Amino acid sequence: MKKILIVVEKGKDGIYSVYSPNTEFTVLNGQGATVEDAISDMKEALQEVIESYLEADEDIPAELTGHIEFEHIPNDETIEAINEARAKKGMK
Repeated sequence: MKKILIVVEKGKDGIYSVYSPNTEFTVLNGQGATVEDAISDMKEALQEVIESYLEADEDIPAELTGHIEFEHIPNDETIEAINEARAKKGMK
């Protein structure tokens, strides 16, 4: 299993964006109303990238083959939003 590190950002419009800063051959990204939606969008983008390699009869980069898991790290704004939501619910 391969892990691709992704960064999560929440825009001022409330939309979450995710991107992969460490992939060598392809920058993957996605957007959504929630972090999960954005990651799902990124997974769809990954499938489209793989399909484009296949259609062009090119080798798929090793980092994009096999079982891939996305490991996300939220940026400071996302962490702040999570903490605010937890505080509103009385959670630590």
